[in-house]
Amino acid sequence: MTDIIVHSDKLMMYDALCTLSEDVGKPADFADKLWQELLAREDLYNEFKYFVKTGTIKGTLKVEGYSVLDMFVYMMSYSNLKSDTGKNTALCNKTEMVLDSFAAMAELMNDPETFKKRLSEGRGMDRM
Repeated sequence: MTDIIVHSDKLMMYDALCTLSEDVGKPADFADKLWQELLAREDLYNEFKYFVKTGTIKGTLKVEGYSVLDMFVYMMSYSNLKSDTGKNTALCNKTEMVLDSFAAMAELMNDPETFKKRLSEGRGMDRM
């Protein structure tokens, strides 16, 4: 019989990710996809762990000059555009935006050039 070592910290983080994803109504496979990204990148995993434990985004990991906190601001701006309110209302789900921010950071890490282009192009229709 082989010994199986289970790291309880990772089990707690996976459970937290699944619970948060379910609470905000993410598709069933969202948590598993994000979890694979977190496991592949220890620095991103540590950022997520910090968020779960404190409820705040640490923002120390930088990729191409962007942090998870930058991704969150980007998600907030996108939410404001979608709702066409010009401000962040109580109707937006900040937990969902945080999860999307971690997914966006993983996407940036996977394909920096494509993601940076998307960030720099903006999403608004009002351009001069």
